[in-house]
Parts: sequence; structure tokens; C-alpha cells
Amino acid sequence: MIQLFWGAISAVLGLFYLVIENASGIQDSNASYATVVLWLVLPPVCVVGSMLHYRMRSDGTISYGNSVKIGILTTVWSATFLLIVWIFYVVVIHPGFYTLMQDYAGLKAVAQHHTPERVVAELQAAQQIFSSPNFTIVSALVPFVAGTITALVAAFGIKKG
Repeated sequence: MIQLFWGAISAVLGLFYLVIENASGIQDSNASYATVVLWLVLPPVCVVGSMLHYRMRSDGTISYGNSVKIGILTTVWSATFLLIVWIFYVVVIHPGFYTLMQDYAGLKAVAQHHTPERVVAELQAAQQIFSSPNFTIVSALVPFVAGTITALVAAFGIKKG
């Protein structure tokens, strides 16, 4: 149950971040840090939080394997809930998000003084990445990988006994 609780926390924090980023005008400049926050920050933080939460509630020893199990289950819930948040965000709250990210990729390529051919190539790559279902698949896999790696590493420090 702790894993579900921390997975839900990641979803609530993820939705909160997306709404704040949108409302604050960050996305008005064709930029977004949402992928970093929702993929690489929230899942690891929630994995460690759930592992520590479980350890604090446990009276006995917590093995490395049990800690990893708690972390991976939290990762599954977190990645699932964050995927639902992403889909809700890009369909309901900000339907132009994919276009925003494609524009950002083009602006970034131009700012880095790439050749016109390279700019076109990067725009084409951005159109492939920031489209459905590609972005949806990546939105599920990256948080899962980040959370799993965190669980494997953090379990060394969290095991007790």
C-alpha cells in the first residue's frame, strides 16, 4: 500500500508542476522542463520516499531484496500514474504541448548555430519524438528506468538489519 501511496504522490506532484509551469508562463517562451521533472526527478524521489517510509514502519530487518521490491513496485505505480498525468495534460490541459516542444527543438538548433540541413534534421527528429504514441511510450519507459535504477542503488543504503 505504501508503494501505491508514493505513486499517487508522484502523480499529484507531477500534475501540480505541469499546471504551475503552464500558468507561470515558462511554456510561453517555447520551453518546458516538465520532462526532466516528471521523468528524472519525481520517480527517484518517490522511490526513495517509499523505501524509507516502509523501513520506518517496519519493526524488523529490511533486506536489500525487499527494499528493491518496494522501490520497483513504487516505480511501477509512479510511472503508470505519471503516464496518466501526461496523457491528461497533453489532451485536456495543453493540447499544443507537442508543437511547443517541436518549436523548442528548432529554436535550440538555430541558437546552437547548426547548419540549415542539421536544423531540418533536428526538426524532423523532434516531430518523430514529440508525437503520439512515441512520446507516450517514452513517457512510460524513462520514469520506469530512472526509478528502477534508483531502487537498485538506494536499497544499499536503506536496508536495515
